Amino acid sequence: MSRFLLKQMFTEQQQKLFERKGGKESRYVEKWQKLVHILGILLVLLLALLGIGLSIFMFIYTNKAEKVIPSREDAQRKDTIIPIIQDVPRDAIPPLNSPEYESSLEAERWIQNDDIVLGVEFAGDARAYPIKIMNWHEIVNETIGGRKIVITYCPLCNSGIVFDRYLNEQLLSFGNTGALYESAMVMYDRETESYWYQITGEALTGSLKGQRLSILPSTMMLWKEWRALHEDTKVLSLDTGYTRNYLSDPYRAYENPDSQPGFPVSIQDNRLLPKDQVVGITIDGISKAYPVKIVQGKVIRDIVSGQEFEIIGDIAGRSAQVFLIKDGEQISIPSSSTFWFAWFAGYKDTLIYEEE
Repeated sequence: MSRFLLKQMFTEQQQKLFERKGGKESRYVEKWQKLVHILGILLVLLLALLGIGLSIFMFIYTNKAEKVIPSREDAQRKDTIIPIIQDVPRDAIPPLNSPEYESSLEAERWIQNDDIVLGVEFAGDARAYPIKIMNWHEIVNETIGGRKIVITYCPLCNSGIVFDRYLNEQLLSFGNTGALYESAMVMYDRETESYWYQITGEALTGSLKGQRLSILPSTMMLWKEWRALHEDTKVLSLDTGYTRNYLSDPYRAYENPDSQPGFPVSIQDNRLLPKDQVVGITIDGISKAYPVKIVQGKVIRDIVSGQEFEIIGDIAGRSAQVFLIKDGEQISIPSSSTFWFAWFAGYKDTLIYEEE
């Protein structure tokens, strides 16, 4: 066979092989092109879904946390709706139920003279609840002097308030919803699942909505002052059953009087700084706030709804005690110690005591 024929045969075989190979490569290219096209479509869809998800998140977050302060008139309307903000899960801040106590002598191992306590006394049974512990629990269901009460403290409002646990002859026990209303703690009762606004003791939701718990006498003061008044006081123990750094104060930097509330409130009043501490009372539907910085270290007399009261400011300027004066005797009355913004949010028609 001539070289020409061999070359021609070889050339024809190469051509067929190239065509077969080229066909396969072409099919591979087509498959890759389809795959890249599909991946491109999926990527576009994924980005679109992420965009939609981000938009939904921002809408929810904005409506949840945006601070919108209406006019005083709008805020005083009964139908004004202020959202309940879910901050942490229910009972993530665990309440205490019938906790352990120590004598004042035993507590001296860890409590300091200048520590603030929420003091309660009924029928000669005095108890001190150090704020350094209440910061981590906020609610204590307890019986003191035969009385069923709940001791509450909201760090965001620096508000120590004690309530009667009986309402309409029904005994309630309380937990922490983990939610906030007017930047204040919202409790729930385990019996009806109603939600309760700590500042006023009013039920916001549930079958008890609109009803109010009775506020009981209590005071926030320096430990050394409480101990001097109640030598036999019992002190809430560090042995709570929970592991917490009770000797630290996670809210110290939050207490700057001129700083804003941690979460939205419906309205503010500039007669005082947002975090000025006040002691508030309500007598015959008339509410009045006593700025602690004015009554600090003083004993003053005041008239509310035709009744005479004595207000005794503590030397540290952290709180004050309020007494009704009747027949020359001091009678403890319900009061609330809290930041001004929180008191005003709960009692928008409040009066303010001013120095004469």
